[in-house]
Amino acid sequence: MGIARALVNDPVIVFLDEPTLGLDLRGRQEFLELVQRIARARNTAIVLCSHLLSEIEGICDDVVILNAGYVVAKGSVAEVIDRVQKHIVLRNILRIQVPPESVTQTQEVLETMPNIIKVSPMGGLQGYMQLELVGADNGDSEHVQQINNKILSMLIRAKIPILRFEVEGGRLEDVFLHLTEDVIR
Repeated sequence: MGIARALVNDPVIVFLDEPTLGLDLRGRQEFLELVQRIARARNTAIVLCSHLLSEIEGICDDVVILNAGYVVAKGSVAEVIDRVQKHIVLRNILRIQVPPESVTQTQEVLETMPNIIKVSPMGGLQGYMQLELVGADNGDSEHVQQINNKILSMLIRAKIPILRFEVEGGRLEDVFLHLTEDVIR
């Protein structure tokens, strides 16, 4: 209802402050898709303020990250991630999500691989596992891709469903944590 009132007079900009708070995952997704369609159809800029960085990463063209009231990064989502990634010393971490009933089998399969130092479930997140890799820190992106492909191949051969596969540092959330870590400490 609030969105409809905000759009009645054909504004150039609409400000949304935590608009998806309290919505379930599907409701958030549907709402954000609707806002995106309306913005494009009406050629309206949307300023979206959210603590859910996956929302921002998924639908926004540009991002501004604030820390203690100061702008610490701004630009397109891809530019901000790329710019900050160059300064982050990555720990060679992968995050994988599998169905909770497949965690034990996944750990057994992954622990046989030579490039994996440690496999550990992520506390409180069912089915999520964190992998610490060795040999992926030489800056050779082709080598890193080969390691990731081997991990995926092993899991596929073991018939383990892969729900999510992420490289640390490749998400807006990782960038935000890096840029704001001084305030958190």
